[in-house]
Amino acid sequence: HGVLIFKAIDNEGNEVEWKAETNSPNVLRRRGWSRDSLKPGDKITIEGYPARNEEHYMRISSVFFEDGSELHAQAKAD
Repeated sequence: HGVLIFKAIDNEGNEVEWKAETNSPNVLRRRGWSRDSLKPGDKITIEGYPARNEEHYMRISSVFFEDGSELHAQAKAD
């Protein structure tokens, strides 16, 4: 599995570092990801599942880009 490290703005306007775990590289490739899918400076929204025991850590479900495109890290439920 990969880990994405990024900075987000919390509800008080503070910059907070987060870590988000992805699926395995093989699974991500099958879902359309590549080495260039995410670049430093990209403004994205991450949807996922927060860890129960670690603050600022999550499992990525999907990544949404400003242009409306998205990448899925987990299978979408029907």
